[in-house]
Amino acid sequence: MNIITRQEAENRAIQRYYTGKPCVNGHISERYTSDGACIECRRNTDKKRDYKPRKRREEYGRHMQQRLEHERKFAETFTHFKAFASLPFLGGTPWAPSLR
Repeated sequence: MNIITRQEAENRAIQRYYTGKPCVNGHISERYTSDGACIECRRNTDKKRDYKPRKRREEYGRHMQQRLEHERKFAETFTHFKAFASLPFLGGTPWAPSLR
């Protein structure tokens, strides 16, 4: 790998550069020009972070599907009430309720 400085990489509009010096964690790898972060450190951080948010999003999605299904069943049970018939998933709007 060619050793270049961060300033040279910015001037050439290169996304990564290599200094040959170890980072704080001892990795000798390329660094990102935008913030000077070591690529190995960034990969390790991304691996640690990636699992938890994805799992939370999946759990939230399942929870919301169950909640909407429950609300839909409840509202269909009580369609004779205009307040419930005006819910968007029953075809109405709060401004123009419509019963099925």
